Amino acid sequence: MKARESRITAPHYQKEIVTAEPITTYRTRNTQDRFLLIRALVEKQDGRCPVCQEDLGTKPVLDSDAETGKLRGLLCPPCRLGLEGFVFDPARMRRAAKYVEMN
Repeated sequence: MKARESRITAPHYQKEIVTAEPITTYRTRNTQDRFLLIRALVEKQDGRCPVCQEDLGTKPVLDSDAETGKLRGLLCPPCRLGLEGFVFDPARMRRAAKYVEMN
């Protein structure tokens, strides 16, 4: 693999993605299905984290709603950790953004 290629985008890992239904949840026990799901999301998101807009890197993290299991997308590890720190509470995130913008 090249230095900037991840296992997800390396050519020798490329396989055709065939999905009959839209992907809505990540709960699958099949490793191949999970791999294809991640690869499809990397392509859908153009390899970028939707929060920071940086490259997802080599270990993107699946993000889903804890209550419903509905898949939201892929995040880079720092952004996923940041959301976890705010307990996935939008009100806390808005207050934090306001605090950062004030100072």
